[in-house]
Amino acid sequence: MQTPPSRTNATDLSDDELLLFDFLFDMRLAFHHLRIEDYSFHMNCLYSHSLDDSDLELTLASLVSRGFLRCHVGKVWRVETRDYVDGKIYSMTESGGHLWELERLPDWDRYLATRQWMLGTSNRGMMRIVCPNEEVGRLCMGAMFAAGLIAPIGRIRVRNIWNARLLPWKTFGKVKSIRCKTSDNIHDAMFPILWDVYNAKRCWWRDIAELDSLDRESQ
Repeated sequence: MQTPPSRTNATDLSDDELLLFDFLFDMRLAFHHLRIEDYSFHMNCLYSHSLDDSDLELTLASLVSRGFLRCHVGKVWRVETRDYVDGKIYSMTESGGHLWELERLPDWDRYLATRQWMLGTSNRGMMRIVCPNEEVGRLCMGAMFAAGLIAPIGRIRVRNIWNARLLPWKTFGKVKSIRCKTSDNIHDAMFPILWDVYNAKRCWWRDIAELDSLDRESQ
């Protein structure tokens, strides 16, 4: 993403606060992930907020005191020491999530969460897509296969999950879990990822960049 997504200006959130919410809407993060120097790398974008470490601490404290973020002390991995240390971890509350929704207008029927993991020591993995709309989830899995992101093997299994908390602040009444085993050799450097194929008919979103591109296409 070259520039931040456009906002509706339906709330009093500052631009910097909203950018922090974009990062936090679907995960819990330690302070160092949110720093101005690290934001662009973790978000895979060419922009960042304007808060130095001191201002970032004050802003996060303000968001916590206003009830928009939670903060708790937990184990945080530090690359410098290659060990876990106690540190502050932030996550969005339902109130904060509501403000984010007013600014970004997410279409939750097109949202999906993806996860892939290895199965033991064999050259096999598992891909799971969790989404409110099964048709959208199946389209995503097909696009990921066509683009070289996954190599499905065997049958696709679908089941219902009730009251699923897909985000730290949001519960979905009913979602579909779509799973299939995969061949892990798809990640070999000889097989390039075809992002144009993945995005060609994309009608789903997983993060703020994909949400923003859908919004731009619909305008």
